[in-house]
Parts: sequence; structure tokens; C-alpha cells
Amino acid sequence: MDERVWSLDVQTLTIKPINQYSPTRMRSLLLEVQKYCIQSIKEKVTEDKLIEKDTNSKETTFKSKYDSLNTHTETDGILDDTLKQLKAGYSQDTSKSKWNQLEAWCKSNYSKPFKGSEDNTFKLVKKYCVKS
Repeated sequence: MDERVWSLDVQTLTIKPINQYSPTRMRSLLLEVQKYCIQSIKEKVTEDKLIEKDTNSKETTFKSKYDSLNTHTETDGILDDTLKQLKAGYSQDTSKSKWNQLEAWCKSNYSKPFKGSEDNTFKLVKKYCVKS
């Protein structure tokens, strides 16, 4: 059995070893696969459930999620460095003004690939970026 990875070039309708493509062409192919074949976290949770889509109560909802970050336990998922810093600084943030950092964290994770419902990032996005 041939152990090399092969690719079908749809534009020229040829099959050739994937290592024969230029780095630029490989990036282009990867972007195409990512665009059409890999579901993002944002697509999986469906956009209408995202807090950012609710313009009327976005700030209130993110503040509530920010408050719940203070009581986060490991059973809810393991916090990444950004969320750990937000949680650690929660007690000093008496005006709860750092909710927008939680919003920025959410936005930065929407485009990541969905790896399954047990994926830690997906769990955290569902907990802190989706309307209840």
C-alpha cells in the first residue's frame, strides 16, 4: 500500500502526491477545506444563540456571564489563560467593567474548529458566550 498522502486537484482534475504542491497552493487548499469542510464553534452553537447578536441586552448578559466566571469549577471545563486571568482579577473589578474582555475572548474562539461536544473550548464557549 502506498503510504504517501494524495490529493485530487479539482481545477486540473489530476491526482498527485500532496507534497508536490507549492506552499502557497497548500495554504490555498487548506483554506478551502477549512471553509467548506470544517464546522466552526460559532456554526455549531448557531449564531442566533450568541450573546453578541442580542444587541438590547448584550452588556447585561455578558456581565452576568462574567459574574458566573467567578464561581467557575473544573467540572465546567478547564479555564484557559485568558479566562483564568479574568477570574483572578474579578474581586478587584468592583465596577464589573471587564465583561468586555469576556466578550473579546468569545469572539476570538468562534472561528476555531468544532472538535466535539466534549472539547474544552467548546464547553467554555457554550457556558460564557451563549444565551441561557
